[in-house]
Amino acid sequence: MYRFLRPLRWLQNQLHGLSLPLTCRRLAVQREAEVYGSTSENWQKIRGLEMMSLLDLRNGQRVLDLGCGTGELTVELARRVGHRGRVIGLDLNKGRIEVAQRKFGDCGNIDFVAGTNDAVEKYQLLDRIFCSFVIYWIEDQRKCFQQLFEALRPGGLFGIIGVTASPLFFHKLTKIMAGASAELNELMGWHFRTEEGWIGLANETGFRVLSSDQYVAYNIHPSVEHLLLWWEATTSGKCLVEKVVDEELDDLLDEFEYSRNGCIDVRENIIRIVMQKP
Repeated sequence: MYRFLRPLRWLQNQLHGLSLPLTCRRLAVQREAEVYGSTSENWQKIRGLEMMSLLDLRNGQRVLDLGCGTGELTVELARRVGHRGRVIGLDLNKGRIEVAQRKFGDCGNIDFVAGTNDAVEKYQLLDRIFCSFVIYWIEDQRKCFQQLFEALRPGGLFGIIGVTASPLFFHKLTKIMAGASAELNELMGWHFRTEEGWIGLANETGFRVLSSDQYVAYNIHPSVEHLLLWWEATTSGKCLVEKVVDEELDDLLDEFEYSRNGCIDVRENIIRIVMQKP
């Protein structure tokens, strides 16, 4: 058994008071969602708040949070549109929706919905659509953009933020946690585009691009154990902590000049685009 078993058990017990099993098997769906929400909060919340500031959110607006996860950003959207506004939090992962409902279900202006982006067709006259680190999970992105265009009212805004590609570190970590033959993008079904690619798709589906930019940010984890838990949850159990071999992990950390006893800060290229329905 890997030598960081004891710190992992401690970390799991600390994450929002969870009592998570550490028995070399895939996390149950709801526990996985809770770990995902706990370990992703700082990284995705900071980036998501940056995106919100570009969407001119106002009191009384109707907003869709596409790929809302466990709802940490959804509740902030709800706060910004006020009690006269409404936010729909939509996510494919039922476990994450259950966590969101338990944590934020008492908010009077949020509806959490489990479903694919096809569920967008039920909603019309939206003022804003917010999409944080999700859009590249969607295979038929053209269809999705068309659905979102139809759901927005004229003048409505659609903002996306995400990464432009999977960092090499995560490709190599995946081979340690899912098998040497595992290819990350294929395993996860991710479909990345360049900035020009997203802008082109926006124009082709009727949107007018108001702004776009790229910058470098660091996905920071306070420890190796935190990183491994986060990656297992992020990949929905396709990558498993139980498969980690100490020597392989040490080699990977050495290659990227990380210390097992220090924080892990993975460089990622972030893209932000704000579009408008004319």
